[in-house]
Amino acid sequence: MAPAAFLSSCSPMHDDEAGMEAVKDAWVEVYEALDRHLLFPSKGQCHNDNVQLEGSSAKAWMESVVPRHALRLLQKAGLGSLAVEYVADCMDHELARVVKPAFWEHFDDVGAGREEAENITEMQEHRRVSPHWVIGYMGAALSYADQALRERRAKLAMVAELVVPAEAGRLEDMLRTRLAAFIFNTAPDEFYDWWAAFFETSLRAWHWQWRRQRRQRREGRDGEEGSEEGDIMMSAEEADDAGYEEDEGAWEDWGVHAEEVETALKALRRLHWLPLVQSTITSVVKRETENYIERTCAGVYDEPCLRRVEAWRDAVLMPWLAGLLGEEEEVGGEQTGRGPWTPSAPALGTPHAPPLTSSFHEWRLRHSFVMQECFVRVRMLEMFDIVRDYPDTVAAARDLRAALEVTQQHRQLAACLCESMRQRLLHVGANTMQVLDVYIATIQV
Repeated sequence: MAPAAFLSSCSPMHDDEAGMEAVKDAWVEVYEALDRHLLFPSKGQCHNDNVQLEGSSAKAWMESVVPRHALRLLQKAGLGSLAVEYVADCMDHELARVVKPAFWEHFDDVGAGREEAENITEMQEHRRVSPHWVIGYMGAALSYADQALRERRAKLAMVAELVVPAEAGRLEDMLRTRLAAFIFNTAPDEFYDWWAAFFETSLRAWHWQWRRQRRQRREGRDGEEGSEEGDIMMSAEEADDAGYEEDEGAWEDWGVHAEEVETALKALRRLHWLPLVQSTITSVVKRETENYIERTCAGVYDEPCLRRVEAWRDAVLMPWLAGLLGEEEEVGGEQTGRGPWTPSAPALGTPHAPPLTSSFHEWRLRHSFVMQECFVRVRMLEMFDIVRDYPDTVAAARDLRAALEVTQQHRQLAACLCESMRQRLLHVGANTMQVLDVYIATIQV
């Protein structure tokens, strides 16, 4: 917007015509200085040549290029914030016209990447995607958005700190909110599918790395007496191997992508986009929990399974989630500080990480309930077998009783068991003794 037009749209205005002309001249000086040195440096000396966009040196540089006498005249006229409003308007325009299109350009080749992924159809049926394309596209887009926003926030902050320091934080948050609105309001229908693929791939990769480390530790401890907790984890790992052998080749080169994922997650947190994709994270966590329970607990009645799932949650899921949210994970009273991409890496968060919609503790409590709910749902379908084979299935019955105390799904369980009995017991082929045996076992369970 031209200086005169922008100035005429602002208030208050001077009644004195001479005074108004002086204010206009002052604004033109400030306007040209901002354009030449900050907004469009091709017109003059680029700010990047001699100064960083952040810190005390940036403020000193800004004071040197913006005419102080003109700025004081604007402030005296009650128009001191005019320069800030102009820069904010320019930055908002750039976010909409430059950053948003460039962000979506990172996904132009998503279709081609999915076609190039080996056996992609079969992998998608198992809710897996190639880490090569999903991590690459999402990581590059997030990193670009983060860098673009930081540059524009820094420019706005330089001017705000000079004129209205108290408003600097609010204006920076405003730019962040505007960028999120531009991106998510123009997102294609499959955008959340890409998010799900990104989180799911990172969780599976983290799971694979954990399993590989467990194997290495087990090989190093052969012949040594392990702890009870170690026995539970080894049992979980052995049961889990059956469902992941086909993934070995997919994750062997994961180290190449680990740094990309870490960079992408840092950008995601700085952009404050985690609350916008929280429902997707919840869906991924729930789905992976269901898959793990079905893979390791279904059909296993002679040994406790619920503790195995809890051990997997504490060793795999919670550390991954803590790294994703940028928080220190706390298990057993100790902070592990493990991030999601390398089991021995420090946590990815910082002491000044932005506030999350839900704290890690709330996530843990919520998942504890979801885990018990998924466990009951799997056992519901097997309740007839558990009753029929009792007391050989006493371990499964105890696990189910413990989970029901949390979820209170007794009515659904009873309805499911009645339906199973009608289909599998109350038919012409069942003799009286079979019916009586199941009836007695039902009372005992």
